[in-house]
Amino acid sequence: MRYYNDRRKYILGGVLLALLLITAAVLMVTLIPGKRSADRIEDQRVKQIDAYSRVLEANPTDVNAMIQIGNLYKSLGELDRSINYYKKALKVDPVNYDALNELGHAYALKGDYDRAIETFELAKKHRPAYPSAYNRLGNVYDEQEKIKKALEEYRKAKKVAPKDQDSYRNMARQRLRAGDVNGAIKILKEGIKANPEDAEGYYNLGNLYFEIKKYDDALKNYRKAIDKNPKKSKYHRGEAEALLKLGRTDDALASFEKALSVEPSDALAAERLGDIHGVKADWPKAVASYRKALEYNSRDRNLRKKYENAMKKLNGEKAPARKADTADDGTAEKASARKKAELPEADSLSDTSKKAPPRTETDKKPGTDWRAIGDQRRKEKDYDGAVEAYRKAVDADERDDHSWYWMGRIHYSKKKYADAAGAFEKAVAANPKHADAWYHLGLVYYIQKKYRQASGAFDRAIAARPTFPKAYYSRGLARIRLQNKPGAISDFKTSLE
Repeated sequence: MRYYNDRRKYILGGVLLALLLITAAVLMVTLIPGKRSADRIEDQRVKQIDAYSRVLEANPTDVNAMIQIGNLYKSLGELDRSINYYKKALKVDPVNYDALNELGHAYALKGDYDRAIETFELAKKHRPAYPSAYNRLGNVYDEQEKIKKALEEYRKAKKVAPKDQDSYRNMARQRLRAGDVNGAIKILKEGIKANPEDAEGYYNLGNLYFEIKKYDDALKNYRKAIDKNPKKSKYHRGEAEALLKLGRTDDALASFEKALSVEPSDALAAERLGDIHGVKADWPKAVASYRKALEYNSRDRNLRKKYENAMKKLNGEKAPARKADTADDGTAEKASARKKAELPEADSLSDTSKKAPPRTETDKKPGTDWRAIGDQRRKEKDYDGAVEAYRKAVDADERDDHSWYWMGRIHYSKKKYADAAGAFEKAVAANPKHADAWYHLGLVYYIQKKYRQASGAFDRAIAARPTFPKAYYSRGLARIRLQNKPGAISDFKTSLE
């Protein structure tokens, strides 16, 4: 399709660079003996940034390199840096669609919806036949609970690119949130009919069936997606997750391995392999899998803990039990329900189990000492003093998601919900995979009666930590408020598994 043509030169350059980096990484892992802690595992995205930076040194006006660096910083959660590189690209090429589209997305992730809307509108103006900016603008309106305006954008995207599957997925997601499962399925099937050779349509339908716990139907559609395009790792990963739910663990293991062979940078596939090997007590393979995942997702706290625990098991040490980290074989289905429809109580502010992870060499900032002081004051129940220390920590390093998170927790405990929301939003902007921050942000939104935003925050918490019972239960409550009873029932059941 025409709107893909401009990207071909970017994709080719990116693929060649990725192959070089992957080869170097494999050689280093193979040739360098010994076990490494999570702190010493270098994120390959940082290496990619360095490689593209050298490209820029050779050609300071290389717009593609600027956009790629921006995308990498965005994936690392460093939104301000990503925004800076997109702006640099736009100084060279003011109407570059990719730069405008990615800049709008970065603003949206940061919560700066006004700038996001302005940027997407500009992207639409310069490339009115391209669907991505319409869809992403619709996503922004959805986040703001402006459902009709979001739907208008999705329909515009469908009109300019009727074969592109994103608009169908977004419209189906709206119907599913409203509790109209059949309507959502109908929309996705309409997308498949419009472009039966596009694997993405079958993948989207598989995801919907997976969410409503129709795992056999999910598996069929994931396999149709693989038949259409076997070189997309997420299709194999979807197949693997469905197989796990159906109790076919060995088959799931093979599918996760296939996903990783197709795309070595698929950190989620590597992590799930680690989970399965951990359940089997095959600690050498679990360690190797988690290490591979950390090479492309080094800042995920839950993943770091899994790796450290597997290392302890490998070395014969006793690692703390982590029920949420086990692979789900799908054989246990509990049908009981909670008696009271109320939000779970927040964890204790003095909970010492939620320690700040050790920082990498590149992440050590002047705020580190203030963060430690804040943690100590919090443990001593000097909460005002803790907030003061955390504030100084984030003044020194605005990407200190740990300090933002605990400031939010303290504000939440004092029922200062606006302040809590602001702190949690900063935490997830700094670390988009901070499951606990997304979860608590969802609690605040729920209390503020922003149920759609609460549901969205719980979505992100679950995406970051698929086995998160409290997040499922809380999302179920939000879905009840949104009149999505089938989704709520599904969440309540999942929270008890």
